[in-house]
Amino acid sequence: MKLGIVSDEVSRDLKTAAEWAKERGIHRFELRNVGENRLPDVTKDQLAEIKAMLDGYGMRVTGISPGTYKCTLHDPDFTAQPERLLRTMECADYLGTKKIISFGIKKEEGDTLDDAKRVLETLQIICQTGKDNGFVICLENEPGYYNGLPDEIEKVQKAVLPYGGMLNWDMGNLFMSGFSEYKEPYERFKPYIASVHMKDYRLEDGVCVPIGEGCIDWKGQINDLLNDNLRFQGEELDMNIETHCSPEYEQATKCYDYIKTVLGERLHEVL
Repeated sequence: MKLGIVSDEVSRDLKTAAEWAKERGIHRFELRNVGENRLPDVTKDQLAEIKAMLDGYGMRVTGISPGTYKCTLHDPDFTAQPERLLRTMECADYLGTKKIISFGIKKEEGDTLDDAKRVLETLQIICQTGKDNGFVICLENEPGYYNGLPDEIEKVQKAVLPYGGMLNWDMGNLFMSGFSEYKEPYERFKPYIASVHMKDYRLEDGVCVPIGEGCIDWKGQINDLLNDNLRFQGEELDMNIETHCSPEYEQATKCYDYIKTVLGERLHEVL
């Protein structure tokens, strides 16, 4: 495993995020929001500036999270998602990454069995589209989505695996769905994991907190990830800090400090 961070979990200002990462020996970014925009909603000139900035700091882009399919089947934005995915692929190709983090379509009251079937078909299509263009679509498990609960995650991942689709494993999101133990789901989903998000969750009030301050056994999960040495397409997987709490810079620092303590002498293995 390699340690990275979702850059806007430090700052939307890419220079600030890159300096924070460089100080800690981190050289891997998942990109989401840069400045005022979420990728791929940037101009060609802005994209060139992003690449030049990252190259200057020696940062590798390990994935892009465009927020695709973070909607219901009946949302007005649903029909715009295929075009957004294609623009994301162009952006990802320019920045040198093959991973795109997407969502598994939000459930809506009144959805029918036909709707559920259509969701699976849609996810298969987008994963195949990614595969045809040389990209890996990593579906993030999310509360209230068609891949929110363990049985749902497994059903979706089995359906998309033949089409090249993989899992962006977010244990924090699983705990927000009502679960309090990571080991069984992790072992169950391990064959599908191509990327990991790291955030913690406080059960008492349902808010995200810095890693190590919530109810999730991140020490156990981190050690499992390192010992299992998960790989995809011959490369070590990324575990990306995603604090989901503010102020971002300070909370990201707390997350890193906790991970550094857990890893101890093994820190060099993930940087």
